[in-house]
Amino acid sequence: MQPLKLIKYSDPKLKKPCTLVRRQSNWDEIRQLIKLMYKTMHVYRGFGLSAPQVGVSLRIIVVDDQGGNKYAMINPEIVSFDEKIDQEETCISYPGVTGYTKRYNKIVVSYLDLDAKQQKIQVKGHISALIQHEIDHLDGISYTNRMSKLHSDKINKKMKKKYGF
Repeated sequence: MQPLKLIKYSDPKLKKPCTLVRRQSNWDEIRQLIKLMYKTMHVYRGFGLSAPQVGVSLRIIVVDDQGGNKYAMINPEIVSFDEKIDQEETCISYPGVTGYTKRYNKIVVSYLDLDAKQQKIQVKGHISALIQHEIDHLDGISYTNRMSKLHSDKINKKMKKKYGF
C-alpha cells in the first residue's frame, strides 16, 4: 500500500473549506482513505493529517497522540473549550519549520467514527492543539494564519527560499 501524495503549503487546495462527509457516503471508501492517510502520516513522520493535505476535500482527520491512541475523526467539530495557551507547532505541509500559535488547552470534540457513529472526546495539551491544527486545515486555515504577521511572513519567506514556491 503506497502512501498518498502530500500537498505542500502553497497549493490552493489547502486554502479551501472542505465538504462534510454524508452518512450516505460509501463508508468502505472512507475507511480505505483513512487507512491510506495513516500510512501517509507515518511515512512523513507526522502526528496528524487532514484529508485536504492529500488532495481530498472532505472533513476527515487522523491523529496519533504518541501515547498509543489513534483517532480517525470524520466531520470533527469543537463543541467546547477553555483558555488559550502558547503552543509550538509544525506541519508536514510546511516541512522543516516550526512556529508558535495560541490554541485552546482543553477541548471537547464531536465527530463520526469509522462506523458513522457519533462520538465525543475531551482532550488537553498537545493532543488538543494537534486536533485544532488539523480541523483548521478542514476550514482552509494554515497554522501560519494563527501566528503574528511578522512570524508568518518569516516562515513563508523561508519556504519560498527553500522550495521555490
